[in-house]
Amino acid sequence: EQRWNEMYFGTYKLGVMGTQPSCIAGVDIALWDIKGKVANMPLYRLLGGAARTTFTMYKSIGGGSRMTPDEMLDQVKDAMDQGFKAVKIRMDYGAFNQDADLDKDLEMFRGCRAFLPPDVPLSFDANNGYSVNGAIQQGRRFEELGIYHFEEPVAQYNYDGIRQVADALDVPVSAGEHEYTRWQFRDLIQQAKPDILQPDIVKCAGITEMRRIC
Repeated sequence: EQRWNEMYFGTYKLGVMGTQPSCIAGVDIALWDIKGKVANMPLYRLLGGAARTTFTMYKSIGGGSRMTPDEMLDQVKDAMDQGFKAVKIRMDYGAFNQDADLDKDLEMFRGCRAFLPPDVPLSFDANNGYSVNGAIQQGRRFEELGIYHFEEPVAQYNYDGIRQVADALDVPVSAGEHEYTRWQFRDLIQQAKPDILQPDIVKCAGITEMRRIC
């Protein structure tokens, strides 16, 4: 933690989003690895022990904004052939391209959901690409078809919009991939109130800060 504080507060004027915390993450994760080797313990034990011993890993399939529904369906079929038991389709629109093609996205989700067995979860990641109204409208359609979780429906900086979408929908709404510190996650939790938090360990300044976020 002393090394982390030196890195973070010694370079914070370079910017606390993006490159700075990502560089710190590389060093911080390496230091935890060294600590585990010195202690002859796996990392999960250093962090307090296993919370669970099994989990379902989903296949995240990106590039949906550039695919046809049939092309995405082929990717989903490949995921099932690879042995995945859950799938997420991701659009990659970004906050600058809102509501580009809601009908195509819906057709894509519908086709994938119809193909997958009922017990295989299917999630949708808008990659911040919807307006608030567009996300609520689309989310309700997804709910009728059977969606597991709805990721980053609106612009990452629109905390009020995330809250509106999460309040309006029954499907769990997730956010946090664009947050980098415990202070940003504090604001996200208090203002946006998403159902699921998604800190990215290689973005949010490593294991040390991830623990603080948790």
